[in-house]
Amino acid sequence: MQCLCSPTRREVDKAHESNTWLDIGIQSFRNLMKIRKGRMILWVLLAVSSIPLHLMFNSAIFVSLTANEYIVAAVTEDFISGAEWTLDGSDDFHHLIVSQMQQNISSYDRLEPEDCIREYGVDYLSSRRHTLVVVSGQNPDPLLGILDWMYDDTQNSWVCGTTQGPNNTLETIPIDNFDCSVHVALYENEAFLMADREVDYCLSQKVEDRCRLEFAVPIMIAVLSCNFVKLLCMVATIWKCREPTFVTLGDALSSFLEDPDRNTVGMCIARKKEFENAWPDGEPKRWDVKKHFRFEAVGLQRWIGSNTMCAVALIALSLALKYAIHYTTTASDIKTLWDLGFGTVTSASLIRWNTPILGSPGLMKNVLLANSPQIILSMLYIVYNRMYTCMSFSKEWHDLAHRRLALRVTSPRGSQRSTYFLSLPYRYLIPISLVSIATHWILSESLFLVAIDVFDEHGELDTSQSILTCGFSCIALIFLIGIGWLVLIAGVGMGLRRYNGGMPLAGSCSAALSAACHPAVDEQDVALVPVKWGVVSISQGVGHCALSGRYVCPPVTFRWYRGRLDD
Repeated sequence: MQCLCSPTRREVDKAHESNTWLDIGIQSFRNLMKIRKGRMILWVLLAVSSIPLHLMFNSAIFVSLTANEYIVAAVTEDFISGAEWTLDGSDDFHHLIVSQMQQNISSYDRLEPEDCIREYGVDYLSSRRHTLVVVSGQNPDPLLGILDWMYDDTQNSWVCGTTQGPNNTLETIPIDNFDCSVHVALYENEAFLMADREVDYCLSQKVEDRCRLEFAVPIMIAVLSCNFVKLLCMVATIWKCREPTFVTLGDALSSFLEDPDRNTVGMCIARKKEFENAWPDGEPKRWDVKKHFRFEAVGLQRWIGSNTMCAVALIALSLALKYAIHYTTTASDIKTLWDLGFGTVTSASLIRWNTPILGSPGLMKNVLLANSPQIILSMLYIVYNRMYTCMSFSKEWHDLAHRRLALRVTSPRGSQRSTYFLSLPYRYLIPISLVSIATHWILSESLFLVAIDVFDEHGELDTSQSILTCGFSCIALIFLIGIGWLVLIAGVGMGLRRYNGGMPLAGSCSAALSAACHPAVDEQDVALVPVKWGVVSISQGVGHCALSGRYVCPPVTFRWYRGRLDD
């Protein structure tokens, strides 16, 4: 996209003739209005086709988890031996389930109390179903009580113990000030109690985990269509757009040195700011030494705007974190949030704004909800990438005033060097890319699509109870906010650093760059050798500065300078 948005020499000359300028080395809307329509259309198509990818790509293929509803029955050893039992106040459904449990005891797995707690102390039980919890002692009725677990119950709190309720029911023990968890049940409770009796062991029904890898056809069609559009645009770019463009600083300087621009004659120390207000008149000007802040290369408004955008995003994330912690149905201390996991599906961290919608409409609604923040993150990447590109671009420009350098160009000749990946040096490109990858991944773990298939006590899929919504991870949000603050601090800190000075601040302004590229008439092949910027000649007390392969000296403060007038 940067190649498409970069201007050609012909487009730059046309802009300069109308007393305006274009950006070199960065993407800008200024350039889009001036480049050929074909390249502009390709750029727009590439940009627009990226939006559905950000919104849908992560959810084209997703996993549907399993949640088995089950019955817990507290029994004595006599029940295991086949003794008769009663179940007062229950319907035929529960009688049937308990009867089947007693008949199928031989196929159940034996679990020690600790293993039983670990297996059933989960949010969504996928590989087991009904369990018989065998307690110590004798009882006239070998069935002490039963308990139903439904998919929307908050955790399996029965593993922290139950008491015997009326009509052969089991009631969970009230626990104040903390929530039931596997850790509480194993290490904080004195004993594993069911119906007020200590548990000897459990008999658990083992079932097949029926999780599914789902393929969203409408989403995949949209993703493939967008990628196909991108492929066509890339092929068209290679096939049709063959005129060289100014992708890097070196590309522009090489062209201006080989064929100096007559529109910027006499403006050798003109700065970007002067071209923004009114086109300079080419009259001599006094040299004033100034070490510019790096944010000046970006532009004060854009620098503030970029960092403000990041700050607003951080405020929004902080509010989202506050909301998430408030609606998390467990304790909100950092240890509990960490235990909930990084992008892990738990019943305590599901969005419950309304009843989840099933089918394609529900899928699209939740996919858009889960992935829409990715658009904002991508926008932040673009603005920060642009900001650092401007800063590094100007750093390379200012270095030409202090040491002789070979130009870094797209297609090297002579002593010229090959370019970085477009305009961003690796010391910026690698950290920015790593941060972008990390933040996109952490964001996908902070808010994500949740699909859970609920199976009833008979093992039948219950579509009316199945879940299609979004889950959230508070600990992932905390990590994301932490990285965001580091990005903001780095953006502000880098902007407040100063360049070494010694050159007019050109930024990405094509006219200011062109003005510095008017070497002596008899100097040939300047662009092919290492160059340095400075005073190349003095005539009648007025100096001339330019990039040159010959000896140059730095301009003197308060002396007059003007470009060469014999072009």
